[in-house]
Amino acid sequence: MLGRALVVGLLLAFVASPRADAAVTEQNFEMRTTSDLLALCGVSPTDPNANAAIHFCHGFLVGVERLHRTVGDIYEGRVYCLPKDALPTRDAVIDEFVAWGQANPGENYLPPVDGLLTWLGQSYPCN
Repeated sequence: MLGRALVVGLLLAFVASPRADAAVTEQNFEMRTTSDLLALCGVSPTDPNANAAIHFCHGFLVGVERLHRTVGDIYEGRVYCLPKDALPTRDAVIDEFVAWGQANPGENYLPPVDGLLTWLGQSYPCN
């Protein structure tokens, strides 16, 4: 039974993981899973939806950052802490997030905010 569950899980992870050659679809903009966010953030510059996708990605990441900072300050708890002395660029953060999504397809089923915060917590832990 465990073997079958493992195979099903791996197949679902493969199907949910973004592929560099996959085109962005209207469904990706519905943002149901981290896979959708990864598709938008990892869009090919030649994709017909590239402009909308990358701007959506940037806006989503900035929105999560602003909300996290505000809520973290109010409740004195943060999931991640960006370095103050060497703040990464937005493009660098997006590239790292997309690479993480490709390396961790099992996380791509998470809601987009959860996937992003999971990655941020692993990549930029608070001391």
